[in-house]
Amino acid sequence: MNKSDADANVKQLADFRRYLIELRTGEVNRIKSILDKNNLFHDAPTQDYTVKEFREWIKVVSLPRVDRFIIANCNGDFRTG
Repeated sequence: MNKSDADANVKQLADFRRYLIELRTGEVNRIKSILDKNNLFHDAPTQDYTVKEFREWIKVVSLPRVDRFIIANCNGDFRTG
């Protein structure tokens, strides 16, 4: 593998990482907007969306049908690292 191939691979990985970060940010923002719209932001057990307690709570909290559908289709895998 020559230097230009290695550079291309690094760029491809960096672009993919940026794409994944944008997806994660979009999902977090979508969840935040649903909680704000339904006045549930302060009812959440924690404000940290990466915590298991929050992920369990969001599965059972009462939401309108469309909002429930959106939440159910979010990946919800907010692990870092």
